[in-house]
Amino acid sequence: MQYLALYSTTPILVVKDPRHRRDRPNNAYRFGVLYDGSDKAKKALVTTCKLMAKQDKLVVITVNEDLVDEKNAHTQVQEIAAKFGVNSIEKVMLDHPKTLTVYQVIKQYLGSQASDEPGCESDYIDFVAVGNSGLNFNAHDEPEYLGQVAGTVLRAKRMNCLFIP
Repeated sequence: MQYLALYSTTPILVVKDPRHRRDRPNNAYRFGVLYDGSDKAKKALVTTCKLMAKQDKLVVITVNEDLVDEKNAHTQVQEIAAKFGVNSIEKVMLDHPKTLTVYQVIKQYLGSQASDEPGCESDYIDFVAVGNSGLNFNAHDEPEYLGQVAGTVLRAKRMNCLFIP
């Protein structure tokens, strides 16, 4: 998995929990994009918007970090989504307790959205889009670096991933 993440030249869709659109509430998938304003996050958002059907829902997930400009990130999301006719957007800003890493915060949120319980089907995020590195990428000198968040999403057992190299 890590080899594909590091050396792929095109987006990769990894399906671990196949669910048909017809089996989803309102025949709509719920796409999640991990968004921090980085170039990779923008590319992940654009790629996701291109894949979405008119009835699908977009969940933009951002962790409140020092490097994230929340207002600018929300404006970017609106502008990019509008270009592709995506109207159903849910913006989720996650607090970042100092006792947790960014990827632990995201993992907790995604886990809370993965319930198969009756009545919770519409909370399930069908696909999570992530770039191989985010805003903290500059802290690493290795050219072949897979970020912790990207690695966590790719290794999650039942999480369908749209990976953007």
